[in-house]
Amino acid sequence: MVAKHKKDIERVKVLALHGMSKDAWHRFGDRGYKHYYVVESGFKYNMMDLQAAIGIHQLRRVEENWRRRKEIWKRYQEAFRELHVERPTEPDSNTRHAYHLYCLLIDEKKSGISRDRFLETMTRRKNRSRGPLSEPSGASFLSEEFRMAATGLPPGHEGGTANR
Repeated sequence: MVAKHKKDIERVKVLALHGMSKDAWHRFGDRGYKHYYVVESGFKYNMMDLQAAIGIHQLRRVEENWRRRKEIWKRYQEAFRELHVERPTEPDSNTRHAYHLYCLLIDEKKSGISRDRFLETMTRRKNRSRGPLSEPSGASFLSEEFRMAATGLPPGHEGGTANR
């Protein structure tokens, strides 16, 4: 890319990462999870021909892959049932959940371990778990653009049920 000002190049790099302050290599990897922020509304339009060629053949297995993700999701739900963590709520019966990301909510008071300590432990055990986006109150773009409250939820959602 060519630009007159270095700041323009840096901005385009951020926009190309969904507006995130760090790319995937800097967010998680062998060194573990690193905090990042959404600083601007960005884009991610970089599917290569190779990805399209692979994807077209995966379409035949969409249902099979979905059923497999659903099985794994159910196994996680059962395996984590007795832990002092908050598991995802069950999908509504009138929806079709992708079962793509399984997220646990780590409550330090209930579980006795902080989110960051949990992620560090998982990294040491060679389990590449991803951490969440840092609190929206610390993400300047989200807090400014969507008027996020200090709770990390939009106004009117401070009760906690709308974020699941």
